[in-house]
Amino acid sequence: MYLLHLIAFWYFTSKYYILGSILVTLMFNQTLKKIWLTPLIINAICVLLLAIGIYTNLITKNEIFPSIVGVYMPIVFTSGLMNIIIFCVKKIRKEKYE
Repeated sequence: MYLLHLIAFWYFTSKYYILGSILVTLMFNQTLKKIWLTPLIINAICVLLLAIGIYTNLITKNEIFPSIVGVYMPIVFTSGLMNIIIFCVKKIRKEKYE
């Protein structure tokens, strides 16, 4: 039941982050030929921005956990899930046309 609460929280508070993550993942997958590289790049960028925000005190101690749960995790989870879906679709198309 807690997973459903987390998904509902993500849907209502992080929908723009999720949509942005889908668009950026699709753009990276079009430019990069290695599908496994896209989530790593997105994860690195998110960790870097989170660390910069903490270092410059844009994110206070009380806001670190909500920032991780509400911003970082939806972006990285959506990017990984999107790449799994793209991989499965490419595999199905490859098997279908061979």
